[in-house]
Amino acid sequence: MDEPDKKRPSQRVAIDTTATTSAHYLKGFRDAINDLTPHSSDDVTSETRHSPTLTATLSGNETATWGLQVTGVLESPFSGKGVRVAALVDGLDTSHPDWSSRNVIRESFVRGESAIEGGQSGTHYLGTAFSSLSPVSAPRYGCAPDANVHVAKVLGSNGSGTLSSILAGLEWAIDKKCRVILMPILLGSSTNDGIMESTTKRAIASGALLISGAGNNARRPTSFGHVVKPAAYQHVISVGTVDRDLHIARFSPRSSPQGTVDFVAPGVDLLSSVPDPLRYTKWSGSATSAAFVAGIASLWAEALPDASATELWQALTSTAQKLEYPTVDMGAGLVKAPPSNVAKTAVFTTEQTKHSPSERPMSKKKDVEQQVVITIDELHSPTIESIASELRSAGLNISNILANSGIVIGSASPETISKLKAIEGVKAIEEDGEMDAN
Repeated sequence: MDEPDKKRPSQRVAIDTTATTSAHYLKGFRDAINDLTPHSSDDVTSETRHSPTLTATLSGNETATWGLQVTGVLESPFSGKGVRVAALVDGLDTSHPDWSSRNVIRESFVRGESAIEGGQSGTHYLGTAFSSLSPVSAPRYGCAPDANVHVAKVLGSNGSGTLSSILAGLEWAIDKKCRVILMPILLGSSTNDGIMESTTKRAIASGALLISGAGNNARRPTSFGHVVKPAAYQHVISVGTVDRDLHIARFSPRSSPQGTVDFVAPGVDLLSSVPDPLRYTKWSGSATSAAFVAGIASLWAEALPDASATELWQALTSTAQKLEYPTVDMGAGLVKAPPSNVAKTAVFTTEQTKHSPSERPMSKKKDVEQQVVITIDELHSPTIESIASELRSAGLNISNILANSGIVIGSASPETISKLKAIEGVKAIEEDGEMDAN
């Protein structure tokens, strides 16, 4: 268990112990409550000493946070314009001067609380990802200032929530056709993994990229922690944390059988918005890093308007900056914003760019091919290309292969789908949201 955050006790997540047994409360918060809590600056140290060279390079620019500088956001010609994004949080304080002029769509999924209530932590995470290009009284701190923001209030003002509120908020964001969905939340061991896996899989198949923090439970170099849920789910991007010198933060976990780190992003001493009277403050933690990736993913979504969620994931992967750490610590590396020559920078395979999402047949009622999401079991995941060849031979029209997640996405006729289930290594096939498992 992490030590209590001495500076920000108000950010603790409270658990409503009066819930009925029928409600799926997020009891995992009790097991790892500090994984969701932002670390105060004094409590955070990186694994390695600061680099004088890089620190000196960054200190000259006081018009933007260090995170925007090291990820190339300031040089990127994209701003998230026209991209629908969402965040599952405790709300957003739209009276904040940096948000007051934005057209934000909000919906509450918390019983007894309106969409305009709360926002203590959500205002910070949303600020990191999507705040104004020119803040009123702070340097620039938001990645995608022109994104179309949707806020799903799934946590109450006291920090508690239910699994049903999480699922409802996620479904709402999917229905709103949001291409990037930030989930700075923590689920525990009591969560119904089957429901969450099915919902997150459907989200990525529908074109939504899901992003969550890997957790804050490591104590490097003596303990490397583990990736927490929902970041541990294979259809969710899991984000670890680096400091301004691009060193892995002391609290950032390492990949393990429980879950993998997919990327790292700035998340130590990052300035962002909070409700009055403080208005601005610096936080540290993987949820902040996840917010950063959500903002950069929105820039990529603008740069690649026809890309599927898996293609956006691959764009982030192919352009990530490798650091001097093993893959288990940094995943693909440090996320980078799309440059002006984005078409030459993003790398996809031929199979993964055959169809745009609008061209993929989805109807189950018509006598045409329908989209399917195929999960490969753990035993056969290392040979996913071989399994994909068998699936293709059986009649699957493959559009995406997400090797790291053991997922093959494509389209096939109903008759072909029945044949696909018999192929060795196929664990489950989802058709239009309904799971058919072997």
